[in-house]
Parts: sequence; C-alpha cells; structure tokens
Amino acid sequence: MNFTKIIKPIVTVLLIVITCLTGWLFFDRVRLPYNSEGNYFHEASSSVYHQHAVLIYGLIFLVLAVSSLFTIRWIIRASKVKG
Repeated sequence: MNFTKIIKPIVTVLLIVITCLTGWLFFDRVRLPYNSEGNYFHEASSSVYHQHAVLIYGLIFLVLAVSSLFTIRWIIRASKVKG
C-alpha cells in the first residue's frame, strides 16, 4: 500500500485549512480600531491586541499561502507524471 497517495492530500488539506484560519485571523486583526499607542482593548474578553502582531500574522499567512500553492502545484505535477 502506497502511503504517499494517502498522506499528500491529507497534508495539503490541513495546510490549506491552517492557511485559511491564519488569513482569517490576519484580516480580522487588520480591521481593529487601534489607538495611537497601537493597542486595542476588547472589552468582552478583556484582551489587549497589539498592532505590531499584525505584521507577524501577515508574514505567517504569506509563508503558509506560498507553501500551500507549491504543495498543490507539486501534487498536480506528480499526478501528471504518473499518468
């Protein structure tokens, strides 16, 4: 039994799901109304969100998106080669 045929799609789907969740978090945090100090206080959860973290979320999202695209491309090319 060839486990790579099973593992490749599972890993790809997981990577895409993690990419979507990270993208959602990034775009959600970009829209917050930060104050002049770069902080946002969420009253319902008593959490403080920092504007500097948005850059890190964006970089993580970018890396995950690029790796998702390359993984999808790798699977497509591998399936064309095997016929």
